[in-house]
Amino acid sequence: MFEIKSRDGRDYPAEFFRAENSWRNANDQVANIFLTWRKLWQHAVGDYATFWTMDMPPRVAEGTVLSKPFWLSTTPVQIGEKIYARVDIICTRITDEKNFQAGAFLVNENGDVFNEDGELRIDTIGTPQPYVLLLFNVLKTVLDAKV
Repeated sequence: MFEIKSRDGRDYPAEFFRAENSWRNANDQVANIFLTWRKLWQHAVGDYATFWTMDMPPRVAEGTVLSKPFWLSTTPVQIGEKIYARVDIICTRITDEKNFQAGAFLVNENGDVFNEDGELRIDTIGTPQPYVLLLFNVLKTVLDAKV
């Protein structure tokens, strides 16, 4: 097989392989987050919200908060040299039934959570119950969304 390198000597196939592995690992972490949410849902939020996962990428989960619907989708995004799973929080306007992005967060291959600029917001090692904190942030984002 021949090598594909750029003029500056970068090995593109190797870079894409690393990016694909990082994306897969980050996406697996998102699945772990959702699994954690499902396990603690009743204890953490009771009956005022619902949540279920889907196997229809990029739409991977749906839910409601006080009967206000939302859904989550994932896509890969690269910031600098790092690949993240970007999770978009999507709501639907009541007036015209159009979807809009209410918020987003990034997850790396270790399960840490970042804002859209790549700044660390929830360190899974240094934060007690990190995914509960994330869950309540997502629910608050949905409630704050102007529909």
